[in-house]
Amino acid sequence: MKHFLKQNSIVLLLFFISIGATVYFYSRSQIPTIQTTVTTLQSNVINETVTTTFDQLEKKQEIKKTRNQKKTPPQVQTQATSTETATEKDTRSETDEAQITVVATLSIPKIGYEKTVNLPPGSNAYDLMETLREQGLQYDAAEHGSLGAFLSSIGGIENDYKKHMFWIYYVNGQKANIGISNYILTQDDIITWQYEAEDI
Repeated sequence: MKHFLKQNSIVLLLFFISIGATVYFYSRSQIPTIQTTVTTLQSNVINETVTTTFDQLEKKQEIKKTRNQKKTPPQVQTQATSTETATEKDTRSETDEAQITVVATLSIPKIGYEKTVNLPPGSNAYDLMETLREQGLQYDAAEHGSLGAFLSSIGGIENDYKKHMFWIYYVNGQKANIGISNYILTQDDIITWQYEAEDI
């Protein structure tokens, strides 16, 4: 046996080299096929996943539509939508109006006068008087520079310096401590003018 191996060692070596080379080249030739197969499998899995996801979404939408149709007949549903839209518009317009106006009331018990108006934000108590003058309120006022306007009469009743009777204004029931041109109105303020004795 040893003698056989010695004599045929070159042949055996060549035989094993050829088998190794065959296996090597065969396996190398199969790699692109394996890669193609893997890529194809990945594409198929992705396509199936995407298709399944879209199918599920479509089914969910169909189920929702079916439920909505069962709940509300088409005519009622249209009317409900119109009502909701109108309500939303009303709410929106009320909100917008509330944001762009200040509601204030002027009350003058001595002459039986009371009126509520909407004014732009930042309006002062004198702006309230001026707005109501345009609507028929009668009063006389004089501007005194940075001190603002001073009222001399309302509804024909004048300040009486001899009797110390003057028009004094209140904000929400509290006597004001600044001039009417300097008091900035806040939402739902009530400005009240009282004709009363005051030491000036």
